[in-house]
Amino acid sequence: MVTHLHLAAVNESTGYIATCSRQRLWLHTINARPIVSLDLTDIAPSPLYPPITSLAFLERDYAHTELLATGSPDGTITFRTWNTNSTPEGQKARWEFVTLKTLKVKTEGRFRSSTPCVTALKFVGESLYHGEDTGRLYGWELPD
Repeated sequence: MVTHLHLAAVNESTGYIATCSRQRLWLHTINARPIVSLDLTDIAPSPLYPPITSLAFLERDYAHTELLATGSPDGTITFRTWNTNSTPEGQKARWEFVTLKTLKVKTEGRFRSSTPCVTALKFVGESLYHGEDTGRLYGWELPD
């Protein structure tokens, strides 16, 4: 099966690389070794958009948790991290993505019947900006 990537993001601090196709979200090391993946085939994609439409890493020097934000065609922004916390004791570590929080964008205007698609994400300092298929841009202030 041929996989076509449509998104990629690089964490300049750690070298982690996130890639996404319609089927999978991947996290790789700087040397392109896979760390963890998330199956996206169970997510009902929009006929126009893949399940994940944007990616961005939060790059903070003092962060306790690594963070990857993903945007979706249903107007959600999901904050994910990755860890081995659910690996049974005594077994080889198994990495998995863990959802920390999901935000839902507001529908602006009364003329739009559907939720806007989150087509772009960018962290700037302690703020997250998201762009939509409506052409609008919004900012979020992050908690500590």
